[in-house]
Amino acid sequence: MDGQNLGPLFVVPPHAASPWLIGLMLLLIVPGAVIAIRGLLVGRLSAIPVGMGFGALPVMAFMLLNAYFLGASMDTRFCGSCHVMEPIMREALAGGDQLAARHIALGALPRTEACYECHSNYGVWGAAQAKVSLARHIARNALGWYEFPLKIDGTYPVTICLHCHAQSERFQAQSAHTDLDSQKAFLDGSLGCTGACHPAPHSDAVLAGPGNAPQ
Repeated sequence: MDGQNLGPLFVVPPHAASPWLIGLMLLLIVPGAVIAIRGLLVGRLSAIPVGMGFGALPVMAFMLLNAYFLGASMDTRFCGSCHVMEPIMREALAGGDQLAARHIALGALPRTEACYECHSNYGVWGAAQAKVSLARHIARNALGWYEFPLKIDGTYPVTICLHCHAQSERFQAQSAHTDLDSQKAFLDGSLGCTGACHPAPHSDAVLAGPGNAPQ
């Protein structure tokens, strides 16, 4: 639907972290820095400047920055802003035979949060692990600690797929899903959804790097 003027009903709402978080963060950082610097220059470091300038205000600013960063990182465009990830995002949003693109085209995944939906597990620990993984990916991208073809660390947790599919009657009707040996293999990670039964989420071309991805 990109590029088609189908009317306001089909306009994807903007998805981004609230800019007021940045404003509040600056309102905390600036007075905190002023208090701390003034205390150092004047030479009278009382409890209030130390506590506010070096403690409370920076901690509150960090918490707001953390909230802003977490909200922004859920946006598909945030993932695609990295040079090595841009072809993967472009392929997924363009539609096609790959599993990620098919899910997005069918509306099973929101275009604005598709990466986050598929790469974060459920529950509090799932969100925390996704956040740690994000920080690791950003560091690797910045330092060049990656190699092609890109691949996921370990095995993809099938529980992410099951969260949506396990309660589907169509899913339950498949003999491959009701076979007890297959179920054990799914849950212990020795058998995945992609490969024998379903296509890969992303093509080999985009995983091979930007220079190999179709334009």
